[in-house]
Amino acid sequence: MMKIKMGKMEVDKNIKPWIFLILMLFSFLFFIMFSIDVVSIYIDTKDYVKVEATVIDIGYEHVPNITEGDSVDHYAVLQYEYNGKTYHCQKLLHMIMFYPKINSKTKIYIDPNVPTNFRNTWQIGNDILGAVLGLVFTIAMIKCYIVRKKIK
Repeated sequence: MMKIKMGKMEVDKNIKPWIFLILMLFSFLFFIMFSIDVVSIYIDTKDYVKVEATVIDIGYEHVPNITEGDSVDHYAVLQYEYNGKTYHCQKLLHMIMFYPKINSKTKIYIDPNVPTNFRNTWQIGNDILGAVLGLVFTIAMIKCYIVRKKIK
């Protein structure tokens, strides 16, 4: 396997330049897809208001799934006040995130028209990570393509 080194970057000479273009296109499409999702979530929830919620309970429930087997969803029950009324909501927790303690405080964004609806911050975090990784991979493929084209 012959590698071409240019600065800190090495590119295999046997890889055709069009492969880098295809990878660049796919990674750029991922960047666009995740970016559009982040923007659409913020547009859909632009009127939401930030409130402080208290974790009053943490629990889990078994979710039956025929194709992949049963899974367990962990959640936190949040209590918050808005316009003089007390509301409760159940926020899904994910294994990567830290688990809050009972009576701890957290900020959530709620719909002022339907105070039990709140913004899904987990999806936003995943979308931002996906967009950043898509952009980084796109830039890497551009560099690889340039290095590979200089070989000819």
